[in-house]
Amino acid sequence: MATATTQAQKLITCDLNCDRPVQQFCNSCQVGLCGDCINKHVNSFKSVKHDIVPFTKRTVQMVFPQCTSHSHQRCEGHCQQCDVPVCIKCLLGPHKGHDAVDITDIIVKKKEKIKTEIEEMEDIVSKNKTHDAETEKKISQTMTHFSDLEKQAKDHRKQWHLEVDIIFDKLESWIKLLCDQEITRLQSCLSKLRNQNFSLIQTVQENKAILNSKMVSDVNSYNSKLDELRSIPQVPNTILPSLRK
Repeated sequence: MATATTQAQKLITCDLNCDRPVQQFCNSCQVGLCGDCINKHVNSFKSVKHDIVPFTKRTVQMVFPQCTSHSHQRCEGHCQQCDVPVCIKCLLGPHKGHDAVDITDIIVKKKEKIKTEIEEMEDIVSKNKTHDAETEKKISQTMTHFSDLEKQAKDHRKQWHLEVDIIFDKLESWIKLLCDQEITRLQSCLSKLRNQNFSLIQTVQENKAILNSKMVSDVNSYNSKLDELRSIPQVPNTILPSLRK
């Protein structure tokens, strides 16, 4: 009979893109491994000291980037002067005397900023959905209104003599031109709203992935896209002409 642990592990697959259930966990790199992928993982990162433990005894923690200058060292600090991650050996060597801070403090602040921006962008998405519905409604109203104008024009045509047909031909052309212009403006706004929503939703998903990431390098390399996505396209106010007297 399968144990509770075995059943739970079957629900979690190896992080090395295979479908086998996870059995071990690398505390150093924060990845779950099946039995067949342990050596593959260790051999892929030979310069890192791997702490491989049973999955049930894993320790969830932040993964600090490996120092590019000192093997087997993790960068737990950030040099303010050089704006690069540094390890303890860096601070005693090439970065000695530089102003350095705990990289965890930087990550915490960046994650707070990401969280705030996610909330703001999700608020914009919500408002855009409202504008989307309003714009679709205006398009429908515009098409109905101009359809009614065309019907009025045709009804008037029947009431008048043949010699005034030219007047009504011009009138129908004018109505169609105005209708096309209004529909074009509204559809352009609708397209901008949907394109912006697509970009916002995609960015929110990417930011959520970064927010949930245990990789310091993912968060530390984050650049905000909010400023270029913040502006909400405005739905144009249409002035609809009428033939009613």
